[in-house]
Amino acid sequence: MESSIWDFIFYLSSGIALGTSIAIIFVKQAMHAAVYLIISLLALAIDFYLLGSPLLAVLQIILYIGAIMILYVFFIMINPQDDTAYIHRPHLTLPIILLSILILESCYLILISQLNTHNIPITALDPKVLGLALFGHYKIAVEVVSSLLLVALIAVMYLAKPFIPPKSKLK
Repeated sequence: MESSIWDFIFYLSSGIALGTSIAIIFVKQAMHAAVYLIISLLALAIDFYLLGSPLLAVLQIILYIGAIMILYVFFIMINPQDDTAYIHRPHLTLPIILLSILILESCYLILISQLNTHNIPITALDPKVLGLALFGHYKIAVEVVSSLLLVALIAVMYLAKPFIPPKSKLK
């Protein structure tokens, strides 16, 4: 019985990730596409957690949703020539419904994991062990992620440059 609930949550969040990824292609407003992408990345983080990789799920949330998507949203908001970048509330019903489902799934996962702690041995991970793991065994993955963040930052600065008005010369 419990296995079928986890399977249902996995397939539901996978379906949400697939649906929002397809929706990104068809929306006309840039901000809506960014919201759909954030929901898709959050659904993938839930899938990573259910597949047994909580560290990858947290990194997905922190790096992609917390850093790269903020850069995209920042670029959309500073782009003065794009009038379609503003959010119109009536068109956000589907993302709000999907985000609500993902939040409910996350709350359920946290609640169930807290209730079933007697079966899982909990070990504290000190910063030294985490640092040795990240910069030892996972060194290449950390470097790839940091390079991706740097490229995203440079891309936002490059794409925003034509929209920044030149400074007026003081006489």
